Amino acid sequence: YFNPFSYNECADPKLNDCDHNADCIDTDDGFTCLCKDGFFDENTDPTKTGRVCIGLAIDRPQEAEKTTLSPNLIPCGNTHCKLDLHEVCIGGSKCGCRPGESRSSPSEKCVPVTSVPIVVRVIDYDGEPLQYSTDYSKPENPEHVQIVEDAVKGLGDVFRQTDIAPRYVVTDVNYITNPKVENSTWDRGLLISGSVKLSGSEDVDKCKLFKDFADQMSKANVADGRLKELKGRVSLGIFQ
Repeated sequence: YFNPFSYNECADPKLNDCDHNADCIDTDDGFTCLCKDGFFDENTDPTKTGRVCIGLAIDRPQEAEKTTLSPNLIPCGNTHCKLDLHEVCIGGSKCGCRPGESRSSPSEKCVPVTSVPIVVRVIDYDGEPLQYSTDYSKPENPEHVQIVEDAVKGLGDVFRQTDIAPRYVVTDVNYITNPKVENSTWDRGLLISGSVKLSGSEDVDKCKLFKDFADQMSKANVADGRLKELKGRVSLGIFQ
């Protein structure tokens, strides 16, 4: 039924004593007050809520001191790339060389290179016969990492004994696979596909490059010295 005496105290601030930081809520028998978000109710009387609302003190994090980056550095994820090394940010997270450039180590400057594809078969490792498994093909696996590390070092040692040494930068390993991919009779070992990086854009006599490499590998096989650094006996197979 209509009650002529009912009215909304919240409609007129003069008819309620809610704090100005509280919401007034009309009820059948009067009104109630609730402090707004960001304020707490200081009143301990449950029948008198929202009469004194105090703002919450929020500690704002201090702004980090702005540092002036060296003009030689470019932000890249959690690191910085160095312009004087000709580095670029790759994938927003790591520094490296532009396509067509390479270097022998992260501390060296990226230089323009000519790439020559090379494939070798590693038969033994640490004196033990090698049998291919997919673990060697997965870059995140320790077996892959170790073989790549030793192969890069060992192949570099060999190339540095050839006439191409002044231009030699590094050998990148592209992938490791089953040697049967190249020759169905090769039932043991690993096939390593890589790219020899040579500084400059001058033409490369690939035939001489591969012959010199093969000669050095033969000497190493006989002496068994250089290949100990590679930690394996390599049966040479270069396929263009």
